[in-house]
Amino acid sequence: MEKILVVVLSVMALSVTAVDGYVEYTGVELPGFTSQEEETEEIQWSTIESVKMPENKLREIVHYDHIIRIELYFLNKTSGNWTYWALDVSGQELIKIPGIDAKPDGFGEGHSAMFLRRELSAQFTVFLDDSDGESITSDGEYDIQRNEYTDLAEQKLIRFDTNANISVDELPSTNIPLSFSGFMRSYLDPHAPKLETLEDSVYGTGQTITLGDTGEWVDEATWTDLTYEWVAERGEVIADYETILINVSMDLGDEDFSIPFMERIWISNEVSVPVKQFIHSNTSWDTEDDFGYILLQNTFVLRDGGFTEGNQPIPWDDCTGYHWLDTHPLAKTEEWDKNYMPKSGSGFEDSSFNWKPEDAIDFLKVTEPSEELKEFLSENRDAIVTSATYNASKDDTDPTGKAGQYWWNLTFGEKVEGGGWGSRHEKRYRVLLYNETTFYIDPLEPDPEKRVKHESEVRLDADYGVLGGTSPLTPEDISTETVTMASSEEIFKTDDKVIQNFYTTPAGLPLEELDWGDGDGAGYSLGTSSGEQGGGMDLIATLTGIQTQVWGKYTWSVSEEDLMQGGTMASASLDAETGRIISIMEIKGTALQNAFKFG
Repeated sequence: MEKILVVVLSVMALSVTAVDGYVEYTGVELPGFTSQEEETEEIQWSTIESVKMPENKLREIVHYDHIIRIELYFLNKTSGNWTYWALDVSGQELIKIPGIDAKPDGFGEGHSAMFLRRELSAQFTVFLDDSDGESITSDGEYDIQRNEYTDLAEQKLIRFDTNANISVDELPSTNIPLSFSGFMRSYLDPHAPKLETLEDSVYGTGQTITLGDTGEWVDEATWTDLTYEWVAERGEVIADYETILINVSMDLGDEDFSIPFMERIWISNEVSVPVKQFIHSNTSWDTEDDFGYILLQNTFVLRDGGFTEGNQPIPWDDCTGYHWLDTHPLAKTEEWDKNYMPKSGSGFEDSSFNWKPEDAIDFLKVTEPSEELKEFLSENRDAIVTSATYNASKDDTDPTGKAGQYWWNLTFGEKVEGGGWGSRHEKRYRVLLYNETTFYIDPLEPDPEKRVKHESEVRLDADYGVLGGTSPLTPEDISTETVTMASSEEIFKTDDKVIQNFYTTPAGLPLEELDWGDGDGAGYSLGTSSGEQGGGMDLIATLTGIQTQVWGKYTWSVSEEDLMQGGTMASASLDAETGRIISIMEIKGTALQNAFKFG
C-alpha cells in the first residue's frame, strides 16, 4: 500500500515542471490503463508565412489547459514479477508577471528581479498493479504556487519559492485519506553560466521563424551532447491564433536502451509564449535480465481568452548597485586538505555540536581501530569524506550541555574515471563512530565555573568495510578552503524556516541550539554530489528552462524526517565551498503510520 505514496509525492515534483511526454511500446499487453494517443483533430490550416516572437511584458497573463500522462512498467525476466503504474492528470496552469520585486539570493544579497508566478491546479487518478496483489485505483487533487525571480541585470533565475498542497482520496483497506502540504525555497548559483534552452535557441524573444526553416540544437549541458533536429513544418490555426508548427525530435540509445523524444510547438506573432505544446518521450530498455519503459506525455493549450498582453516592457539591465558575492558574509573557511572533510572552525564551542569532525577523523587515523580502513586510505590517497552525518542525544542534566551520546557516520570514497554511485568499483568505505561523554562534579575545584568535569569514551561502533561505488569528486574538484561546520550553522540560523523546523526558541529567550530530540531528531550532514540532476530531470530543465531541483556538489545540510508518526519532513542545505544557501524545504501531512496501519 505504501507504493502509492511514492506516486503521490511524485505528482508534486512532476506537476511543478508541467513538462512530460509520451510514447507507446508496442507488442506488450499492459494491465490496467491503456496508453492513449494525442487526440486527433481536424487541422485548420493557416496562411501565415513567418512568426517573430513577441517579448514578455509586465502584467502579462497566460492561462493554459493541460493534461499529463505517465506510465511505468517493469518486468523481471527471471522471476516473472512485474509492476505497472499510471498517472492521469487534468488541470490548468496560470502564469502571471505581476511586476518587479526585490529579493535576496542564496548569499543574502538583494537584487531587483522580474517576478513570475505559476499557479497549477488539477485532479489526478493513480492506478497501481503488480504481480503480487490486487490493483489499486485512487483519485486526488493538487494545487501549486511557484514564484520565480529573475535578476534584471543578467536575466538569470536566482531563486524560486514553491508552495504545494496535494490530497488523495481514501485508499483501499483504509478509511484515512492522504493530505500533504509542502514548501520549498531554492537558490540558484548566480556564478553559474546561464543555461541555454531549446526555446532560447530556436524561438526565443525577437527571433523570426519562417515556414520551411530547419536546424539543429546541441545540448552541451547534459552528460552527453544531445542533438535535437527541428523544422518549421506548417501553418495552423490554434485557439483562434494563426501559428506555425515547429517539430523537434531527438533519438538516443541502442537496441537495449532507447530514449526517443518528440516535441510540437505552435507559436504566433500575437502571443509571447507557445499557443500549444505537445511533448512526447520514452525511456525503454530490454536486456537479458529485465524489460521496462517509462511513458511520459504532456499537452497544454491556451484557453479561450487565455492570453492577456502585458502593458509595460520588462526593464532588463535596470538593477542599480547589483553584484554577486563570492562567499556568504557569515561564512568562515579553513583549509581541509588531508583532513578528508571540512573542519569545525572557530565558534564551535558555542555551536550545537560537541564532537569535532577533525577529532573523529584523528581517532580513525591515530587510534587505527581498523586495519582494513588504514589499508583503504593508504591505497586511495585521493579519498575524501563523501558522506558524513552527525547525530546527538544530549544529557539534559549536564548544566554545561556537553554530556551526551554522539555519532559520526562517515563514508570515504575515491573517484574513478567512468565510475559513479552505481558503479561496481569498490572505492568507498563506511564506518560509524560513537562518543559517550559523561560528567561529574569536582568538589575540590575552587573555581565554580570549572567544577563540572567531563570524560569521553570513543569507539568504532560499526565497521561496514569496503563498499561498491566511487566518489563523484576528487580533492581537486573542491576549493582548498571550505566552510567550517560552526559557521555553516550560523548561516542556517539566518533563515526563519530553519529556525522554526530545527531549533528550540523558548519565549523571551535567545535562540538555543539544534533540537536533537531523543536521538531520532535532526541529523547534520555533509555530502557530495556530481551536480547533475540525471537524465529525466536534466532533460526537463534543459528543454524548458524550468529548474526542477537545485544542487550543490559539496554541501552541509540539516534534516529531520518523521513521516511515519508525525507526517513531517524538513531539510535545508548550503554550499560547503561558498556558504550559499541552496534550498529550504518542509512537508507536513498525514502520519503514514496511521494511514497504512504500520506498527
